[in-house]
Amino acid sequence: MSDGSVVQMNMTGLSRDGNEGLEVFEGASSGMLDDKDIKAAASVIESGSTAALLVYENRWAAPLATALRRSGAQLVALERVPVQALLAALDAAEAGS
Repeated sequence: MSDGSVVQMNMTGLSRDGNEGLEVFEGASSGMLDDKDIKAAASVIESGSTAALLVYENRWAAPLATALRRSGAQLVALERVPVQALLAALDAAEAGS
């Protein structure tokens, strides 16, 4: 808000044209973000601005990571594929088919 205070809001009930929107996430919470995290984010956001904090997890990866660790595997690198690189690869694959 313009006075520097922070307002939290639930993302439920936000849909477009009556179609399913963000309400599919209702009740989903990992608990990974707490008030301390929200205050830290708010401290760097310009007064009067809007921001969103989002945490998501690739739940499919948990059993894989567990099995790998139990087999003695070690993480040697972790890298994210930039969205633009992914889109370019998908476009190239589509053009080639």
